[in-house]
Amino acid sequence: MAPKLKEIYATDVVDAREKILNYIQRASLKNNIIYFDGWRGFGVTAVLRSIAQAIPSMKSPPPKLCFGRTIYIDCSWWESKRVMQRKIAEELRLDRKTMAMIEEQDQEDDFNGVDHGSRDVIREVSAMIDQTLRENRFMMIFITGSADEVALREIGIPEYYGMIIWTFGRRLVTMHEHDGIEKLVKNLRHTSLFINPSSYQTHNVVHCFLKRLPTELLAIHL
Repeated sequence: MAPKLKEIYATDVVDAREKILNYIQRASLKNNIIYFDGWRGFGVTAVLRSIAQAIPSMKSPPPKLCFGRTIYIDCSWWESKRVMQRKIAEELRLDRKTMAMIEEQDQEDDFNGVDHGSRDVIREVSAMIDQTLRENRFMMIFITGSADEVALREIGIPEYYGMIIWTFGRRLVTMHEHDGIEKLVKNLRHTSLFINPSSYQTHNVVHCFLKRLPTELLAIHL
């Protein structure tokens, strides 16, 4: 089933962050997985990073924003599900035995010539991630460079025990057309809510972003 659509009116990163957090407090979601699309794909990393920084610093958060863990994973340079699983395991500081499983499987795959991009998750590691995250309510924020939506259960993320906000990462300074949103929404199968800022504000917001980017960064990407 396609996710529910929610349009917000946000003028910058902080405004978008606050609108998203306020909506989380009021919303009733079927599986607590939210996709943020940015201003037609622009500014997503900045907003998600801002949320990841704001959550732990809240002194007296409301109940729906009270998390025992806040996990931020950047896989915008996509390699494989295995690498994403490793990053989550490292962030959770799983025990040496679990981390050794990843090392051993990688070595075995290296020996057998398994392509890096096709390396799948390890079930035992998924079980440890699941067990660890069930100890406390968590907020997980991640950026994926994969061409497809990631099935979080495979990696070990128990979606009903926390709140998950994610996006497709874009390393280039690019935007997608308005009809790109419709195509994207149709392909999301594990996400319950799709948030995007109003298109009326896109031009002004993007202009402000570009003004702040270093000249040399623009020279590389444009």
